[in-house]
Amino acid sequence: VHEYTHVNTEKITETGQSDTATLKVHFYLPLAEKDAKTEWFRDYTWDISKDFDGEYTLNAGEYVDHAYKVTVNQYTNDYGYRVFGTITVTNPNTKADMTVSVADLVGGTPATLDCGGTLVVPAGGSATCGYTADLTGAVDGTNTATVTLNSLGFKATAGYAFGDPIVNGFPAVNVDDTNGMSWYTSSSNVFNYTKRFACPIDASYYTDGVYEIVHPNTATIRETGQNDDALVTVECEFPWEGLTPGYWKNHVEDWVGYSPDDKVKDVFDLPGSMMREYRNATLLEALSWPAGDELEEKEMVLIHHGVAALLNAAHPNISYPLSEQAVMDMVNAALATGDPIEIIAVKDELDMYNNYGADIHS
Repeated sequence: VHEYTHVNTEKITETGQSDTATLKVHFYLPLAEKDAKTEWFRDYTWDISKDFDGEYTLNAGEYVDHAYKVTVNQYTNDYGYRVFGTITVTNPNTKADMTVSVADLVGGTPATLDCGGTLVVPAGGSATCGYTADLTGAVDGTNTATVTLNSLGFKATAGYAFGDPIVNGFPAVNVDDTNGMSWYTSSSNVFNYTKRFACPIDASYYTDGVYEIVHPNTATIRETGQNDDALVTVECEFPWEGLTPGYWKNHVEDWVGYSPDDKVKDVFDLPGSMMREYRNATLLEALSWPAGDELEEKEMVLIHHGVAALLNAAHPNISYPLSEQAVMDMVNAALATGDPIEIIAVKDELDMYNNYGADIHS
């Protein structure tokens, strides 16, 4: 409120008589204030791809380390930058309403006013006008409102600052892979790993010499359910052959590279604990050695299968999975351990190879 007092005096010149009148004028000015709030939005979306498909042809006992690649891409969309709030105008005049015009600038951008730019403020009261300004980015600034009465403008200001966005979607995701892998990421990412596919050496897996591994695999974004897959196919072929100790015992005419009278000790590195009578045994005699529970008996049965393996490996018409040297190395290494478990494990492996079967006369 602004008060103006005007004193006026009238005087008779000749007589000096005078009188005075006083005029008081009250000017009521609108009081303006405002606030400023901000908001903006960020949408997160994702996609996923799984590579690579693969096709392999391997022999029994071979393997391949297949490379997989999982790619996730994050996309963001920022929008809806907005400054909004309320302009409040107070009328100190308790006897008459006040009509004002309202304008608002947000960082130089005119705001949309829900009062339409004109506000009637009741006597002794206040009135509000909401505003909104849509901006092109999250740039902090100052908001200025101008309230005009009788061509006189009165300003109110408020600073504004953009904080974190209102988020839609998932800023980070978990990726699950049916090969047993999992990852967490908050950005676009590529995950690489390998999985080994091995063709079994056990002939019972094979039908007509073929065993097929078909491995579909899926990578999935847990939060969205988006997924992609890759398919690996491995065709395993079984080219291996082998004949039993019993066959070689009864078909000495088929021996190649070795004689039934060759000494076991000249072929394998026998442990010093083995009894003399066995150390001087022939290869043919070793093919008759039985199994037993004692350590020496376990060593003997390993040599029993080792002789047959050696004869299989040496024969040109048998596709044996091991070379002669590999057979000798395996048997010697197992015997050197003196460990019954290791000795029987190698025996079992050679026993399996020796039972693949073969027709060396066809």
